[in-house]
Order: sequence, then C-alpha cells, then structure tokens
Amino acid sequence: MLCNCNYGCCQPTDSQPTVECTTCTKGMMILVGIISGILFAVAGVLLFINSLLTVPAAAAWTTLAAAAVYLTALLILPAASCSCGKIADCIRCHFGGIITGVFGALFSSVIGVALTLTVGDILSTAIIALIFFFFAYMIVSTLFLIKCLISD
Repeated sequence: MLCNCNYGCCQPTDSQPTVECTTCTKGMMILVGIISGILFAVAGVLLFINSLLTVPAAAAWTTLAAAAVYLTALLILPAASCSCGKIADCIRCHFGGIITGVFGALFSSVIGVALTLTVGDILSTAIIALIFFFFAYMIVSTLFLIKCLISD
C-alpha cells in the first residue's frame, strides 16, 4: 500500500465503523471539460482568424504560466493524497483530469510560444485551438476539484 493508507472510500476504520463515501464525478468532469474545451477553442479560433486576438503569443505565455504554476502545485499534491480523508479522496478522484489539462496546456503553449503564430496559417490556428481547449479543460477540472472539496 502506498502511504500506509487504505484507498477504498467505503472502507471502515477501527475508530469509525461506517464511513461516508465521497461521490466521484469524474465522468461528468470529463464530459463538461471536453464540451467547454471545444466551445472555448472555437471561440479562440474565431477571435484569432478574425484578427481580434491581437497578440496570440500572450495567450500562449499566459497559458504556459498558469500550467507551470499548476504543475508546481501538482508536485505538492502527492503529500496531501497520502492522507486518508476528504481532501485525499477528491485529489485522487480528479487527479487524472487535472494532470491531463496541465500537461496538454503546457505542451501546446510551449509549441505556441516556439512558433510564430500568424493569422491564416493552419498550424497556428490548430495550436491556438489546442491552447484554448486545454486551458478550458484545466479550469473545468479545477472547478470540479473545488466542488468536490466544498460539497458535503
């Protein structure tokens, strides 16, 4: 066992004969994340194509900074997930979605920063779509983690 913890959410302990289960809404998080990511990517691409996103590199740099901060926080999360409580259950439930959003945002924004993003270029449009998609996915997974932490 990792961290000397019993990972089943309904496992009773000696001090508590019955334990409340934390409801994991991972499937809903993935669905909402993908739908909002697609909508956010379409909006970002439309802004980019119509030259309303005047500095596309700023979007890439902002997403890169947010993903880097998130990645730093994810290095701290294993310490919190070694405990056996509500916080640990929520982190374990939503860790896959958060890590997918963070690494997707990190990789797509690094590519966006490395390239010259010009209007009319199909590769630039695809990179902008990926940046916006994974940024939205990262935000949605964070909101679902917060919802799990504050729900009863």
